[in-house]
Amino acid sequence: MRFIALIISGLLFFVTCVTGQSEADHAARNRLAGTWILNSKKSTGRELSDRTTWTISNAGSEIRIRMDYVLDKDEAVHTVLLHADERGETNIKPIGPTRKNEIIVSKTRWDKNTLVRRYRTTSDPAVFTFDITEKYILSKDGRRLTVQSRNRSNYPDLAGSLPVTLVFDRNSDKK
Repeated sequence: MRFIALIISGLLFFVTCVTGQSEADHAARNRLAGTWILNSKKSTGRELSDRTTWTISNAGSEIRIRMDYVLDKDEAVHTVLLHADERGETNIKPIGPTRKNEIIVSKTRWDKNTLVRRYRTTSDPAVFTFDITEKYILSKDGRRLTVQSRNRSNYPDLAGSLPVTLVFDRNSDKK
């Protein structure tokens, strides 16, 4: 019996080391799911409507973010699908009525309890490229989600010029 317990604890240790996921990290990842409302007073770098709401669901490594917001005075809905196992994903980024939508190819992974997404985007017209890193950071109490977006550009004057921090509060009606 003791031998079986040693084997099981060894397997659990191995799985934790291989996946890099502790029980606390796993719990934090599950708490990411829910409805989040933009706190525009705490957000910086981008003007968004106070009516911006994200609904996040996750199953395994798949994370789906439904974004409800106002774009050019019209209500809009946009969904992003992420795969946190770094296999990559392709999403469409809506730009607005005056520009065409952009296809975003990204890779997403967990770094402890922070979700990290990386992708490259190009200006319109295609003159500059931006390497974007987004970090989705959940507060320890699970009530606040902070999304930090930083960029590097091939044009030195634009490198780092567009840092954005979006702060969302968990909708207490939907936990």
